[in-house]
Amino acid sequence: MQDQFVGDIGDFAKFSLLRWLCGLTDLNRPEPKLKLGVVWYYNNHPRKGGNHTCYPACRDADPELYDTLQGLLCPSRRNVRCLQKSGVLPEGTRFFREEMTYPPQKPQREAWLGRAVEKMQKDRLVYLDPDTGLAPESMKDKAHTKEGSHYAYKADVAKFWKQGHSLVIYQDATQGGNNKPETIHRKMEEIRAATDNTADVVALRWNMAGSGRVFLVAAQQKHRDALLNRIDRLPSSMKAGCFERVLLMTQTGGA
Repeated sequence: MQDQFVGDIGDFAKFSLLRWLCGLTDLNRPEPKLKLGVVWYYNNHPRKGGNHTCYPACRDADPELYDTLQGLLCPSRRNVRCLQKSGVLPEGTRFFREEMTYPPQKPQREAWLGRAVEKMQKDRLVYLDPDTGLAPESMKDKAHTKEGSHYAYKADVAKFWKQGHSLVIYQDATQGGNNKPETIHRKMEEIRAATDNTADVVALRWNMAGSGRVFLVAAQQKHRDALLNRIDRLPSSMKAGCFERVLLMTQTGGA
């Protein structure tokens, strides 16, 4: 996550989903409420992007969120600190914003991850927000590099999982074959492996106004019913041209 992306269409996608999954905007069945956590994978290495800030066709999916994000687009407010204070996520949400400074050594990356895990406490729905998504095989030994700071790693998934967290993991789907079912399936398999095959994993694809993203939801058994039920009941305003469930992988191996 970088300050330049605050309020863009990607923010609308992820926050509309998180608000629904935790029960904040599920007015028909608001219980159980799930506690949230957000790990930003924050860095401010200059990159292209963050310009897709006009997306009025999305407003019906969550008008309050849309209006709040639009209000963050002025230069003095377009940063992660203001985003955290904006109220887009419920009171009590825990954020980990510590910046990755590079080039670090491997122990520094591991210490950063340890502080992130500690900040989240236990038993939350934790959103991992790397710029690009889960690291591909070519990046598996580069977590401590500048390029590696744009990815989450299977070791990250495993550590949060062991603390009792369910996870939502961002996956960019605009590059190469990242939007293909076989690629998504492979990422889901990686998550299953990182959780000792104990997670139910759902892939939700977002396609709106040329913006492609995938959100991988890994549900702990204690959160399973609430999360899968809410995914099954995504409002029509969120489904219309936006979210679609593309794959479900259960503990029994079903898809």
